[in-house]
Parts: sequence; C-alpha cells; structure tokens
Amino acid sequence: MKYTPHATLDTLLKVFNGFTMPALYLLPNASALAEAMQRTLLHTPLKQGRAVNNPILDALGFQNKRALERAVQESKKLPPGLGPEQVTFSRTGEFVLAVQPDPPAADPALELSADK
Repeated sequence: MKYTPHATLDTLLKVFNGFTMPALYLLPNASALAEAMQRTLLHTPLKQGRAVNNPILDALGFQNKRALERAVQESKKLPPGLGPEQVTFSRTGEFVLAVQPDPPAADPALELSADK
C-alpha cells in the first residue's frame, strides 16, 4: 500500500464490494445452504461488515468503508513517485503529504576553508 496506494486501495475496495461466500461453489447443495443462511440470518452483509471488513479497515488505519472509498478517490490525485516517507493517510481517508526540504547544498567556499 505504501508504494502503489491507488492500485492497492482500489483492489481492496473491489474485494469488499464483491465479496461472496468463499468456496460456496465447492459445496453440495450450495444454493440450499445459501438460502438457509439468508433465512436464518447466519451470514448477512451487515455481519460481514462488522465482523470481517471493519476489523480489517481498522487494522489498516481507516475509520470505516466510506474512508476507504475516499482514500481510493484521493489516491488518484497523488503525484507519481511518492514513497512511504512522503505520503500517509488519515483515518478518514485523506492523504497527508510529508514534505521535507532537500538538505542544503554544501557551500564550496566553506569546504575550501575547512581544508586549510
């Protein structure tokens, strides 16, 4: 995420938006299982968000899914070539640029006087 923020955040958002029960296609009578889970509210989108997505977002430093969506949009605006030492993001999905000035160039006159 530090080196390719837009690609990483965009992929994460796509996974969150397109999540389905993993390996459901491998189970016999998968449609019956899915129907029973929906009927009994064993697995719902709200439970998925609270139990799975939100802890992941929190561990990544985001407040909620809306903050992730904002970070995806904001990451498109980042200048290319920024590394992890120049950019980070807030819990609300805003990117924070750490602008550090280049070290001052050495004055050749000072170097000559130091050699004497």
